[in-house]
Amino acid sequence: MTSFSKPIYKLLNYFYLLDYYYEVRKFNKSSRKEKTAFINKRIRNFVKCAYLNTHYYHSLFKEHQIDYDNIRKIEDLKKIPITDKITFRKNQQLFYNVNCKQTYTFTTSGSTGIPVKIIYDIKSLLIYLAISQRHREVTKKINKGNGKKIFIVHTVPDTTAYTIEEYIHDILFLPKLIRSKYPYYNIHLPMEELIDIIKRERPLIVSTYGSFISLIARYLREHDLKISNPRLFIYSSDNCSKQDIKFLLDMGIKTISTYTCVESLCLAYQDVPSGNFIIYENAANLWNDESENIILTNLFNDGTILLNYRVGDRGKILYDSETDNYVIKDLEGSVSDYIVLKDGGRISHAMIDDFFWIEGIIQYQIIQKNFSKFVIRIVVERNFDSIKNVIESRFRELLNYGTQIQFENVTEIKREKSGKFKPIICEIKKNK
Repeated sequence: MTSFSKPIYKLLNYFYLLDYYYEVRKFNKSSRKEKTAFINKRIRNFVKCAYLNTHYYHSLFKEHQIDYDNIRKIEDLKKIPITDKITFRKNQQLFYNVNCKQTYTFTTSGSTGIPVKIIYDIKSLLIYLAISQRHREVTKKINKGNGKKIFIVHTVPDTTAYTIEEYIHDILFLPKLIRSKYPYYNIHLPMEELIDIIKRERPLIVSTYGSFISLIARYLREHDLKISNPRLFIYSSDNCSKQDIKFLLDMGIKTISTYTCVESLCLAYQDVPSGNFIIYENAANLWNDESENIILTNLFNDGTILLNYRVGDRGKILYDSETDNYVIKDLEGSVSDYIVLKDGGRISHAMIDDFFWIEGIIQYQIIQKNFSKFVIRIVVERNFDSIKNVIESRFRELLNYGTQIQFENVTEIKREKSGKFKPIICEIKKNK
């Protein structure tokens, strides 16, 4: 591409972006029948692309004697074997579309296992931006217009938000005078310093991780602090408990999730602080198998192709016919997010977070050594002994069998390299 043609190419991408944006709006206003027809057409094209252009699905279809031409609708996807996380993480290059010439790469931090590379083709990145524009419309409505935004994330330039900004400037014509460059702050700074930054910058929007928003909420509560800004916290990964969302809401601060999971695929968005995630169906098709595993078929990224990809360890799909949305709980769970029981059952972080909503406690972490031995670290402002007794009583009742519980009164629970917190660490697998 010549230096002369590049600005023209960038301007043309604006027209494509606008077209995709109106397609997103139209889709979300469509009837169920129209949505299904759209998805089925996309599935036919996507499956054909997977067979012809990826090494993994070409071999898989041949091995299982699957004719891609027979995959015509949503129900037919179940004829394709499920791809689990381990297979994808160990063979990422086999899922790339060999015909994609110009691609954009996102790399995860590796906080849930092996770092993963997802590549977007130009069309998919523009669709991602079109969906993101829908998100921005909601944030503008909440804030009564545009407002200052800051990011509190792990080290720049590794963070996905920063990478997207760079890609936007590469594919769209943005003169230097109108470029938006948001301030980024390292989440590993001391909490006092980060609170001071928020007070000084007075942003209307703070974008960070869900667990960090929870920590801010509990820190403000236990130190009896108030902040007039931001009006909105946004988190795009991790978990923020309903209790913490409610506390912030009572302070006049809304919290929403533009949750992106499956390693950078734009999947979910919620416009109310319900603690769940609303899925845009033109971004992905989701279903659950007999054991309630969440299964994803990515329908819009022709860079990295994923068909019947097992997203989390466990989850439940609830369908609300009135709002026409899928609601997902514990979507991107991993073994480290669960307490594992002797009978093979699991207790998720979301199920026990209310245990730790106790006056005086700021942060906690549960380390499961084996089926009957736990270490619980807590950061408290006061009343360690009484808090310990309450948590121990609730914990023993939940597990319903003899357990050894060791408490540690600590001043800080270190963040992962990514900047996220792990509320539960299960070491059973490592011990085997």
